[in-house]
Amino acid sequence: MDKDKILENYNRDGYVLLKNVFSPEEIRSIREKITNLSSLEGDVLSHESLREVLLDERVLEPLRIILKGKLVYFGDSCVQSEKKEGTRGFHRDSKEDFEDPTKTDYPIVRLGIYTQDHVQHGGGLKVRQGSYKREYFGKQNISRALFGKPYGPLSWKALRIGKSINLDIAPGDLIIWNLRTWHSGHAVRLKFFRRFSINPKLEKHIPKSFLRPSILPRMVIFSSFGVSSKELDTYVAERAKHPSNAEFWKKCKFDSPEVELLCLQKGIELKYDGIKK
Repeated sequence: MDKDKILENYNRDGYVLLKNVFSPEEIRSIREKITNLSSLEGDVLSHESLREVLLDERVLEPLRIILKGKLVYFGDSCVQSEKKEGTRGFHRDSKEDFEDPTKTDYPIVRLGIYTQDHVQHGGGLKVRQGSYKREYFGKQNISRALFGKPYGPLSWKALRIGKSINLDIAPGDLIIWNLRTWHSGHAVRLKFFRRFSINPKLEKHIPKSFLRPSILPRMVIFSSFGVSSKELDTYVAERAKHPSNAEFWKKCKFDSPEVELLCLQKGIELKYDGIKK
């Protein structure tokens, strides 16, 4: 996908799905590397065997196109290898974010490298199209639209959440989405209506005989990147101070000389708030 198409899709939808970024042979190698890890703890760059995956130019260049600036890595990444289905529910990952999304940008994205099929199988990602520029039609947001309270004014046109879509993610694809985008993991697929997207609150009530299976173990690499901004400072500070993340940060080693050199060569700034370098 060329630069203009990447930006067109991202600006319209709040995400972009890049097909066939990694070859089948590379995906098999990534799955093998994940399988051979002694531990999944810590950020992705703490795992030497996976650094070349996350820092591959085929991953970094679309991020540069979308974020339009020098990339900042701050350790908000992980490797997953799950042998059972996880929890579901629409949510967004932005932190302390009360600006009107129709008038402001949020310069932080997350990427996912899925190593198994989610076109014909469950376990993939569900998003609400264009929702990074929208808000739910709820009491709080209606109050913001009417009275500017709480958290400041909100445009009425923001109060439409967007169409729910199960993304057709195949092995080797790269998905990048804005942290304001409403999304849900472990999406289910119906056997006979594969493209029909069900509200995550209802998915757990559907009999398994009606669903397509998920491929397990579900192996995924997730990572966030941003550009220098007050939004990034706020997001990283929240992630760094939250008590539930304390053990995670202790396992992160992206302040090692090897990682610092690799990121310097790639033009990536490192932000150490979580590990308090």
